[in-house]
Amino acid sequence: MKVLIDSDALFALYVANDFHHKSAKQILDKFLKEGAELFVTNLVLQETATVISYRLGHNQSLNFLKRFLQINIQQIFIGKNLNTKSWSVFKKQSKKGTSFVDCANLAVTVELKINKIFSFDQFYQKTGFKI
Repeated sequence: MKVLIDSDALFALYVANDFHHKSAKQILDKFLKEGAELFVTNLVLQETATVISYRLGHNQSLNFLKRFLQINIQQIFIGKNLNTKSWSVFKKQSKKGTSFVDCANLAVTVELKINKIFSFDQFYQKTGFKI
């Protein structure tokens, strides 16, 4: 099983007082026990580091990045091909506040045949994707 991790899940895993922290840890443990291949895009990693820096401070953001690098999660870099596909997904959306990063995640799942997205964001369910 291949799982792409979204920003809200990474944030919840890192921040102990986040509403989804306990659930996020349980979900991650389940994936690890099942031997799932875990992936994250460079955009999600950048977005998560930025949110942590904004909400908790830059030192916490640097600590998050240090801890992230110790976990066996494969990073996917959005190159020209995936970027074009991400914009294609983005342009098809109509909801105010659509996240380009979320659209990039959808493009990645199609391109790399990833089965699931680890996220608490309802955007993915509304597009028919299993979270």
